[in-house]
Amino acid sequence: MNIKPIDFIENETCSSLITLNHGNPNIFPSIYMIHPVGGSCGIYYNMAKYFGNIPVYGFEFPGLQNHESNSIKYNTVQQYAQNYLTGLLKVNPHGPYYLFGSAFGGIVAYEMACELMKRKKYVKLVAMVDTPNNLDMPIIPTTLLECLHHIYSLNHDLTELNEIGNDEEKVLKYIAQKIMPSAHQKNHIETSTLKYLRVILTW
Repeated sequence: MNIKPIDFIENETCSSLITLNHGNPNIFPSIYMIHPVGGSCGIYYNMAKYFGNIPVYGFEFPGLQNHESNSIKYNTVQQYAQNYLTGLLKVNPHGPYYLFGSAFGGIVAYEMACELMKRKKYVKLVAMVDTPNNLDMPIIPTTLLECLHHIYSLNHDLTELNEIGNDEEKVLKYIAQKIMPSAHQKNHIETSTLKYLRVILTW
């Protein structure tokens, strides 16, 4: 994938914006896509290349671009939205705004749109794909243990997870070992994998 940062926007929360399709901003306004759970916009890459002259950019979780951002932790969707809004308004202060998000990304995109409208900005479109509301969720996890068990237990045996407790690092490493056997064999968990799993915690 030829996905490159177009503007590494640094503030206290280290927002990051990448190019998914260059397009021609003189012909069409830009579309901004928000990452789903996992933090990467790679899921949008193949779709974005069909947008022709429409510029498409994606907001990725800061930890995927900044190797020094292990301490970045968001506890609410609002924190994600505020961080990405800071970056968005730096590169496009006037709008109009076209926002898109899949699943978790749709929730963040909606929150961003609400905040933009509070600031009297013109939001032309908010598109959401596979974005649930709380009524769609069979359970609403309240802890790291419940959250990861709900997401991964259908495809992986997580019987040992209950014995680990709520030590975040231990739980994340255990899940990473389950979903990435090669990392377990090497007795090494990539930092990026732990960042990937941390994103799930705010959903």
